[in-house]
Amino acid sequence: MKKIIAILAVLVCLLFIVSCKDKGIEYTAVEGGYIVSGYSGDREEIKIPSKHEGESVIGIGEKAFYGIEGIREVSLPESITYIGAEAFYGCFDLESINLPKSVERVETGAFDGCSFINFDRVGGCNYIDGWLISLYDKDQTTIDVRDGTIGIY
Repeated sequence: MKKIIAILAVLVCLLFIVSCKDKGIEYTAVEGGYIVSGYSGDREEIKIPSKHEGESVIGIGEKAFYGIEGIREVSLPESITYIGAEAFYGCFDLESINLPKSVERVETGAFDGCSFINFDRVGGCNYIDGWLISLYDKDQTTIDVRDGTIGIY
């Protein structure tokens, strides 16, 4: 009887540990590691891990978070090298996201419709961590790209 109770206690503990993990992040294996390909959770703050199943998480895939409401903050690891097209399109509640120095490419529409992101606004341009993401003055005909700009999306 004591063995059965001990086994049940272990199973309950394991179930608790597994249920605490954010299972909402979906991954797809690609050359060089994994990309985040979707999300079905309900957290306001999402921290993307640098590893999945022992391999590096190297990107945020096309439309991975497309139109998901309620996400307020996303933290990306240094292993991320690209953000796919429309990855965060229409995430109206998104207020904060970091773009690590490892990011080499931000594809079309990655942050379109993210009206609440706290952009760094300089000279008519919206910046996130050194990336020129968009213009906030759509009537501009010329812009001055600030020194230290990593890339233009």
